[in-house]
Amino acid sequence: MRAVTREALLILVKKALFGGEEALPEGVDWTELYEESKKQAVTSLCALSVPAEKKPLFLEAALRNKARFMQALFEQDRLIALLRGSDIPLVILKGSAAAAYYPVPAARTVGDVDLLVKPADYEAARALLRENGYVSGHENERHTEYEKNTVDIELHRQYSFLEADLEPLLFHVFDTPEPMRVMQYEFPAFPAPENGLVLLDHMRHHFTTGGLGLRHLADWAMFVHREMTPAFWENRFLPLAEQAGMTLFAQVMTRAAELYIGLPGEHPWARASRDDLPARVMDFFFVEGNFGVKKDKTALDMEKAAVVLYGKGFFKGLQSAGKRGWALYHHFPFLLPFAWLRQAFVWGFLALRVALTGKGLREAVRTGKTKAALYRDLGVL
Repeated sequence: MRAVTREALLILVKKALFGGEEALPEGVDWTELYEESKKQAVTSLCALSVPAEKKPLFLEAALRNKARFMQALFEQDRLIALLRGSDIPLVILKGSAAAAYYPVPAARTVGDVDLLVKPADYEAARALLRENGYVSGHENERHTEYEKNTVDIELHRQYSFLEADLEPLLFHVFDTPEPMRVMQYEFPAFPAPENGLVLLDHMRHHFTTGGLGLRHLADWAMFVHREMTPAFWENRFLPLAEQAGMTLFAQVMTRAAELYIGLPGEHPWARASRDDLPARVMDFFFVEGNFGVKKDKTALDMEKAAVVLYGKGFFKGLQSAGKRGWALYHHFPFLLPFAWLRQAFVWGFLALRVALTGKGLREAVRTGKTKAALYRDLGVL
């Protein structure tokens, strides 16, 4: 991707979110920019700010996204009513709880509907969904996936990913949700500090495990823009960020939003980070794309392995990855001493596959080492 494409894309996102009259650079390849906007999950945002003569290129994707967005809101509303009718409280995670901050919520690229229930209500909620025509799919220790009327749904019994336990910071306010609204649809969400923490942690998780798109940065930037006064930061958000170990990450991502997508306002607390970190973070946005879509999956898996080994050390890295990824161990805990050995075989075969398919073993390992250094500098390894 050419530098002019990157510059133009950032200007379009900035104008869609915060307005302004900044001129686009000359020599933009609009086909390349459109393709990059898809990889960054911001095509619908760009449709708001592209020059009139270029709108047809973006319009179809924007209209499809709006239709999916409205369908997701409708199905979310029905699901909330279903659970409430059985006295199962819930909160909505991400999705519409992020879109509500946008100037045009339907311009946020829609994903699935994520909702969180109490662990004690999880099995009852699963049974209720089955009884009402929701088709179940993949499940893990965090959630079960469902589909109904083309809308993907994740029913969570816990929010936290394995590498970060945020449940104590979230469930203490579960019983006092705050209503949010998108168009005519109202839904329960975490109070603003906890909602922001989820958006920040979601960005951290995908940054360290699969790749970020500009949509993630836009979600965070809009939350900061709507909620993060100096007093809010000092008194309500900073205590949560400190307990979660993400204070520096919040500062760097806010500074990146200021520098690259035009987040307005005064955020002096964001200036406390090292000056080089926002630029290093932004490079990864454009190298990897949303959820790592710009990378070959096998090579990306090798990069993840290298991150763990360089970041945690050889044996500790193997053991931690083995514990997390070995389903048999979760059923038979006595296998714990062998987790590192099993993981060594898994990653050994992965390295062999990368090497034999010519997908750049050395480059994947080198990139993983670079990532590990950046994650360590950000405090999110």
